[in-house]
Amino acid sequence: MSIFNQHAHHKRPYIVIVDIDGTISEATEDRLHLLPPPGKGALTEHWNEFNLACDTDTPITPVIDIVRQLSSIYTLWFVTGRCEIARDKTRAWLRKHVTNGAEPLLSMRPATDDRNDGPAKIDLLKKIGLSKIAFALEDKIEVARVFRRHGVLTLMVREYENALLHQQKLL
Repeated sequence: MSIFNQHAHHKRPYIVIVDIDGTISEATEDRLHLLPPPGKGALTEHWNEFNLACDTDTPITPVIDIVRQLSSIYTLWFVTGRCEIARDKTRAWLRKHVTNGAEPLLSMRPATDDRNDGPAKIDLLKKIGLSKIAFALEDKIEVARVFRRHGVLTLMVREYENALLHQQKLL
């Protein structure tokens, strides 16, 4: 079956939301140093540069293997906190590392959206349609909590002592 199995008739939710950063991709040291400090919002001087360096990310193979297995049952929809400026690079990375060349369904935040990931991403999920979503794969507990408050079953792929601990090790 195609990784983007389009279901004609659905009696149950059929979309799996897949986060990208920290869930199926690991940012490289060259990219992580461009992240804004906690509490600064997304739109800092290096935000666009951080987003555009996404093509250097390392695939998280075990999670990608699970995602590929899910694609035979569900429609995959990638939702990321990255902004639209990185759409082409993100799509290329997904085609290369996840979808075996198939064009991914992808939702990204507008370039001017500097909200935290939780509120920004739940708005993207609402546009998809919450009732269509079977579950989500996510790495950030604060995003998972927002999704769960809106009735989206959310599976965590990792647990951080501190949300940015994995990033701080590389700084």
